[in-house]
Amino acid sequence: MSDATQQPPLPEMGEYLVNLEQRCTVRGWFAAKLHVGVLRDIFADLSAWLSGIGRKAYDAEQADAEAEKILSAALADGRIDADEIPALRRALAHVRRSRECDRALSTELTPPVSIK
Repeated sequence: MSDATQQPPLPEMGEYLVNLEQRCTVRGWFAAKLHVGVLRDIFADLSAWLSGIGRKAYDAEQADAEAEKILSAALADGRIDADEIPALRRALAHVRRSRECDRALSTELTPPVSIK
């Protein structure tokens, strides 16, 4: 994966593991099938984890977009009036929500301690 925007080949990997497990069953390689089953479980956990990260990133992006929309409207005339204060408070709440999502992402994406 040389391109940072390229998606990992998770569907292909999942399909490969399913096919490999079926081949192990057909050939009677039950010990290998057990190991492939463990890999499929790990793969399912990894897929769920990545989906959660995607949801958090989306939530942060949405909060940023809402804050930008509110701030752009409030600053359109070049000044801030008293009646725009509630909208600015909502924008601040969106910024805080985005920060919480970013913090959760950075915590979740911190590499675990390696096994030696």
